[in-house]
Amino acid sequence: MLRTKTKDPETIDKDKWVWFFEVEHSGNFQFKPFYQLVHRWYKYNGWVHWQGVDAAKPEDLYWVHEQMDGSTDLLCFWRFIKPINKFIRYFGKIDFQVLGIKSKEIMYNGKKVKTESSNITMRLWWWVQLDPDDKWEKSRFKFLKKSFYKYLYKDEVDTHKERLKVESMRLMDLMKAYFKMPALEQNSRTFFPEYGFEWDKTDINPKDFEHIDRKPDPDI
Repeated sequence: MLRTKTKDPETIDKDKWVWFFEVEHSGNFQFKPFYQLVHRWYKYNGWVHWQGVDAAKPEDLYWVHEQMDGSTDLLCFWRFIKPINKFIRYFGKIDFQVLGIKSKEIMYNGKKVKTESSNITMRLWWWVQLDPDDKWEKSRFKFLKKSFYKYLYKDEVDTHKERLKVESMRLMDLMKAYFKMPALEQNSRTFFPEYGFEWDKTDINPKDFEHIDRKPDPDI
């Protein structure tokens, strides 16, 4: 299931809204390989954590809770940026919501394989941000900032909004391909077997994912 939103909220002058999309899936799949797939896209495309705490880890929140029936719920929020130049950077948000994760075995290619069943929803927001380092605000020429972006730099801003939308659409298609959902455009492919049942992980750095194997958070 996919929902999209294209209206510009215009809440902050320096944030130029690009778009929003949501991907939902319910059924059998393994979350960790999927999470690593999205993380690979993040690193390959030059994104970093918005505060620069650890460029390899985009998470602002990673919360795990075990339910009474033995299933697990997970919330994970990513906040990340992609520097372009001194006038522009990209900003993205991903919220992962995974509910009712349960381990199970299924038949796959004639063999029993371990997998998980759950309901997952990913919500993704995208912006082009102007004057990311506030250089205009700190300059004596800051009164020219609005005119600069509105007139002299408008075509450049519009070009980057389109580029960011295309880049994020490739991530959307990557996510949907993992779950065998039809893509809006055939502009990306995944080299990961669907649902993570079989996957060569030799090119993954395990240290990037140590934190996602921790025990569920205790009740508060």
